[in-house]
Parts: sequence; structure tokens; C-alpha cells
Amino acid sequence: MNLAGFFRNLGGSPELEIEEKIFNISAFSIGVFALVGTLLNYLIGLNLIVVGLSFIGSLVAFYLFYLSRYKFRFSSIFIVYYLSAIFLILGIMYFYNSGFSGTVPYLVLVLLNVFILVTPKKYQKHIAGSLYLFLFSLFLLQYFFPHWITPYNSNGEAAVDHMTTMFYSMGLTTYVTIYFRNRMSKDRQEIIKKSLEIENQSVQLKEKHEALENSLSQIKERNLYIETLLQELSHRVKNNLQLVISLLDMQILDEENREKHSQVEETKNRLISIILVHQKLYGPNQRISIYIPEYIQELCESILSLYNGSNETKDGKEIIDYNIEPLELPVEKIISLGLICNEIITNSFKHGFINTDQPRLEIFFSYSDKYILKIRDNGNGFDLYKNKRRSGMSLMHSLTKQLKGGLEIKSEIGTGTTTILSFP
Repeated sequence: MNLAGFFRNLGGSPELEIEEKIFNISAFSIGVFALVGTLLNYLIGLNLIVVGLSFIGSLVAFYLFYLSRYKFRFSSIFIVYYLSAIFLILGIMYFYNSGFSGTVPYLVLVLLNVFILVTPKKYQKHIAGSLYLFLFSLFLLQYFFPHWITPYNSNGEAAVDHMTTMFYSMGLTTYVTIYFRNRMSKDRQEIIKKSLEIENQSVQLKEKHEALENSLSQIKERNLYIETLLQELSHRVKNNLQLVISLLDMQILDEENREKHSQVEETKNRLISIILVHQKLYGPNQRISIYIPEYIQELCESILSLYNGSNETKDGKEIIDYNIEPLELPVEKIISLGLICNEIITNSFKHGFINTDQPRLEIFFSYSDKYILKIRDNGNGFDLYKNKRRSGMSLMHSLTKQLKGGLEIKSEIGTGTTTILSFP
């Protein structure tokens, strides 16, 4: 690096804090001044102790500059070391350099300004107080022990020493102040630039936010429109199914064949289980999933109204015992589940409870790692082998496959029937 580049980067790299840069510049400047002062002090004939102290001061300043600028070891402890060296060197030099009439007070005041700039805010008062106390202590010692002071040998010697120190003090103070102001100006411009960037980003974010709000509003309107269409569709399906049920009722009234009459009744019950789903979808609390306890209970009540009239036996006991966890199922699963429930419960009332004085039907529904439906009756039971090809049995197995589940039926003549459906 050439000499111009060295002085241009004297403070250090741009990413360093301004305090560290000022410390580097000040340490180097003080080192140069102390070295030049050593030569001048020797030439004008000052006390050799002053010459030696000036040289030691230059070595200390250059060493601290080297550690901070090239070893990156600047810290608050550096200021303490530097201050201690100053107290020692300038304290001795004060008595051999004409005391208050000499140049040491100038140097202390210059260093006070420098240290205030490079010291962290929480230590500034301590540093300033230490320098003030140091200078005041020197004045008191000179007052009480004036014979300790070594005066200048001549007025010319004093003039050269004062002139040299004063110009250096003014130059260093001016340079540090200008450097600090320029850095502050650059920082201010950078802050203004970033503020403008942030303001522009805020405007852009606001515009994007408004655009997102408009998009969200459009999506809400579209969803509302779709929900309205779905409700209307569900309503129409429900009405059409009710119309079919009405036609089936008319066919039941006209049907004389008892077997065909029974088949129509079964078809009607299956349609009712589907209507209940659409009723939930279209009703005031429509939802995309169905609350299982409420649905199964309403399905059972519709079947009871056809076969028994109420949920009570002759002696007032309830026929159906519900043990259903408060779960919900999506529509695509609830229809298959409802049809399977309809088949099981209808078979219990239609076939299982014939000649049963105290019919009992227990319905369990729960979920652990999968959904479990368990329906048990105390009816007559039936022969599984003889009935496995019946349409109702085939329908239950087909619906179980749709649910990707498993169906288990346990029944023996005279012991009732237990049906267990499991699905994910």
C-alpha cells in the first residue's frame, strides 16, 4: 500500500465503528507528535527527562495503534491502559516542563476531547472526571511544592515548545472534529436513504395488502356463491328424495303382495338415511361434516316410527341405548355409515325382534386409531350362511368397501346379533 493509501485508511476498514476509527487516528497522530516532539525537545534544549518521556509516549501510542488497527484488539480496556500511561508520562513531564506554564495542560485538554469521543457513553463521565482530577492534582502539587518545577531555560525555548504543542493540539482537535462530523453526516444521509427505502417498501406493502384484501373479498364472495349453490343443490336433492319417498308410500298403499311391500319399505328407509344427511347440510347450521350422535339418534327415531312407534317397551323401558362419542364425520363417509346403520337397525326391528317381549338395541360409536360402530340386539338371531347372499347383506359389504373398512357379524339363533363396523 502506498503512503496516500495508508493515510486514507488510517482509521481502519469502513465496517469499523467510528469510536474505533477515531482511536486509531488519535493514537497514530499522538505517536507522530510525540516522536517529532522528542526531536524538537532535544534540539531546543529541554530537560533530557522530557525528551525521554516524549519518546516513551510515542512508543506507547504506536504500540496501541498497532494492536487496535492491525490486530483488531480495540476495547474499553485499551482506553484504561492509554489513560494510565498518560497519567504516568504527562504527570512526570509536567514537573520537568515548567509546570502550569508549560504545554502539558494543552495536551491533557486535547486528550480529554479525544477520549470523550472514543469512550462508551456509560464511561464518559468517569474518564472526564479522571482527567479533570489529574490536572487539578498537578496544579495543587505545583502550588504547595513550587520547587519541584523545572522552568524553561529561555523565552525562545518556551515559545517553540508552546507553538509546536498548540498547533498540534489545534490540528488534531480540528481533524477529529471534522472527521466525526463527516461520519455523522454520512450516517445521517444513510439513515435518510434507508428511511426513504422503508417508506417506499411500506407503500408497496400497503398496495400489496390492499390487493390481497381485494382478492380475499372476491374469494369470500365466490365461496359464498358456491355455498349458496351447494345449499340449493342439497335442498333440491332432499326435495327430490322426499318426492321419491312419497311415491314409494303411494306404491306401498297400492301394493297387495306382502313381500314386495316389505322391499319398498326397505328402500324407503334407505332413502330416509340419505335425506337426513342433506337436511343437515341444508339446515340453519349447515356444515361439511355431520355430528354423529345427533344423526344416528334421528335415524333410529325414523325407523322406530315405522316399526314400533316409540323408543319404549310395553313396561316403559327404552328400547335403544345410545353410547356414542361426540364425533363428527365428513359427508362422504356419513352416507355410507347411515345406510349401514339403517340396514342393521331395520333388520333388528323387522326380523330380530319378532316374538321378543323386551327388545333391546345397544349402539356404540367411538374412535381410537379408527372409527368403531358396534350394534347389538337381543333378538332372535339368524343363520349367517343362509342370509349372506341377501340384498341387504350385500349392500352392507359393498358400503364397507367404500369406507375401506371391515365388517364383522356375530349371530346365532336365539342369542341375538352383534355387528361391528371399523373404518379409518
